[in-house]
Amino acid sequence: MGRLKLVVFLCGATLMSLEMAGVRILNVYFGSTIYVWGAIIGIFLGALSLGYWLGGMLADRAPRFEVLGAVIFLSALFVFQVPWSARPLCEGLGQVDAFGPRLQALSSSLALYFVPSVLMGMVSPFAVRLAAREVKDVGKVAGRLYALSTLGSIVGTLGTAFVLVEFVGNRTTILALGATLVLAAVLTVDRRALRAKGALLGAVLAVPAWFGAQGPTVTLGPGYQVLEEFDSAYYHILVAEGPYGGTRARVLKFDRLVQSGIVVEDEPDAPVRSACGYTDLLHLGMVVRDAPPERVLFIGGGGGVGPMVFRQDYPSIERIDVVDVDPAVFRMAREYFRYPEPGADPVIRSHVADGRLYVLECDARYDYIVLDAYAGGGRIPFHLITKEFLDETAGLLTDDGVLVINVISAVRGPQGRLFRSVLKTLEAVDGLPQVYAFPRSYRGERSENVILVATRNPRRLSLDQITRRAARMERRDEIRIRTVDDYAGHLVTVEPDLGEAVVLTDDYAPTDSMSAP
Repeated sequence: MGRLKLVVFLCGATLMSLEMAGVRILNVYFGSTIYVWGAIIGIFLGALSLGYWLGGMLADRAPRFEVLGAVIFLSALFVFQVPWSARPLCEGLGQVDAFGPRLQALSSSLALYFVPSVLMGMVSPFAVRLAAREVKDVGKVAGRLYALSTLGSIVGTLGTAFVLVEFVGNRTTILALGATLVLAAVLTVDRRALRAKGALLGAVLAVPAWFGAQGPTVTLGPGYQVLEEFDSAYYHILVAEGPYGGTRARVLKFDRLVQSGIVVEDEPDAPVRSACGYTDLLHLGMVVRDAPPERVLFIGGGGGVGPMVFRQDYPSIERIDVVDVDPAVFRMAREYFRYPEPGADPVIRSHVADGRLYVLECDARYDYIVLDAYAGGGRIPFHLITKEFLDETAGLLTDDGVLVINVISAVRGPQGRLFRSVLKTLEAVDGLPQVYAFPRSYRGERSENVILVATRNPRRLSLDQITRRAARMERRDEIRIRTVDDYAGHLVTVEPDLGEAVVLTDDYAPTDSMSAP
């Protein structure tokens, strides 16, 4: 009975640990959305329901420990295959446009986790059948074993969320779960069956070692080599280096998307050059300002390339505050992207905090605020794009202050819902009377970077005024990013139809269903 209790506890812990780690795998390919969580929870609950039913039937027909051990060992084999099959399966299903983000996440979760979850769900009713000696004891035995299973689930959930994923990585966590199931299967074997135990224990060591030797989790471009890859508390982070034009670039990926990059320079003191064109667009707010900024806030750190280029290009800046929720992001920026160590630069200051909490607690004022915070799947965290948050952010701006938001969306057509809703939300914010939109390609109908610039200055600038300002500033070398002049001419001058757009609020912000990569 003692071994059986441990088996139930281990299987309960493994099941919920797999659910938590499984979310992180889907996040890499489908982003951190409510669809991913809904898919995972729904599939696991459905699998448990079927597992309870099948486990009860099998236990009545073959109430033997070796049968239970075989079920658990089979579930271990399915868990072991997850790190190997996740990438081709999720990438393949992610290409099926007809599925959409909901069915892509649901079908991937079904293919990866349904079978092992069904098998683990069979354990508890099977254990009740083995442990109950008399009918009058069934209720007591069932209560104890299901309590142990639930306790194991709590340990698995907290252990995975708080410790395993961040400190040993998602892949290693899943391999450890498979090994735990093999151990649970061994515990069901009679002590005299030493050979069988030895074979199963060999699988504990051999199978994880084989899977652990697999390549990167996400796809890399030709010629790129991984410098570091790991799971933080928030993202699957990968740093890689490869060819970039006639030189080399180093890029930072959160989950499957590139978030930042620099050109690798031979000279250590050479100026920082971005290898991601969209960061040049973050300077567009300068064309609606009357003076260079002195205090700048970046919400979203990435590789720290944007703040460093601002530091180089605007001698007027006295302070740049950079906020990111993940301390691992700052570590990657320092180790690979020339971001300064704490205290090494008197201008750049790093803050490990959620962007919204930083804004709520901040008592500073800024001339220029850049909102470029993205979850790994290429979506702005919804709580950083609502009217309530933008009201608070606008309150940090000086009288001539500018708020710059990088939105990945189309401008027109059905893929432009996110852009139009963010625009409508900004227009509803008190204290930001003028809002300008600069798409990366003029009025495109596909998702791309769109820079929204909102300012406290009530004076509206025309397209001619903006382009003249951009050209004049470049001639004076106040903006050394040459593409600003080009993209200033992309200003949306025809008022978009905002009829179907919604003002995003803390209560209602369906950004997951809007345009996103």
